[in-house]
Amino acid sequence: TDGFDATVDYAALAGTEITVAASPVPHAQILAVAAEILAEKNVTLKVIEFADYVQPNMVVEAGDVFANYFAHIPYQDNFNAENGTHIVIVAPIHVEPMGLYGGKQATLDALKVPAAE
Repeated sequence: TDGFDATVDYAALAGTEITVAASPVPHAQILAVAAEILAEKNVTLKVIEFADYVQPNMVVEAGDVFANYFAHIPYQDNFNAENGTHIVIVAPIHVEPMGLYGGKQATLDALKVPAAE
């Protein structure tokens, strides 16, 4: 495949800039590849990296950025409910796997959460 979606009218998008908020790894890295592909159709994809998970939603809510690329559906639904935001999910986002390695531990009891101060 060439990376292009046959249902998109790229000619109509030519000369436009799309701004997306993303977490640095891996989302901004993935978008960097998408930006190269879109550039072939004269579409500029500008990626703004955020190191937290609140600001990307806030800039989308404010209309400063077209979309974000980091949040999975349960997170975004919860964020909208707790913050009164209106961000619409247009596609599911992958979730990176996480592993916890406890050596010889048989349970997660050894992982203590620090008390809030």
